[in-house]
Amino acid sequence: MLPKIHKDNSCWTIPNVMPPGRPIVSDCNSESKNVSSFIDSHLKRFAMDHPSYIKNTYDFVEKIKALSLPDNCLLITLDVESMYTNIDHTKGLQAVVEVIGKYPVYFLNILIRMNHTLN
Repeated sequence: MLPKIHKDNSCWTIPNVMPPGRPIVSDCNSESKNVSSFIDSHLKRFAMDHPSYIKNTYDFVEKIKALSLPDNCLLITLDVESMYTNIDHTKGLQAVVEVIGKYPVYFLNILIRMNHTLN
């Protein structure tokens, strides 16, 4: 278990003693590892082509350098808690299929559905 020590101590499994945990499960040599890697390698290009994609801090700095912001502007960052685990599977799959459906990659659509269903 990976302890979630960033959570408020009073909300821990045993308050102020034991933090909640996230199970760590190895995917090495699993049935879905190669399919997942294949899907990821093909979906990355769609993510990288999206206008909101930010590769890293340096990429972010370069993008905001080009902005003309008012003097009273305040830049903030956000941390989305458990973003991927909170995405509804059906809606997430629909969003991916909608994006890749614009391209001739039908086989990828099938593999994503298989991986989602069999995982």
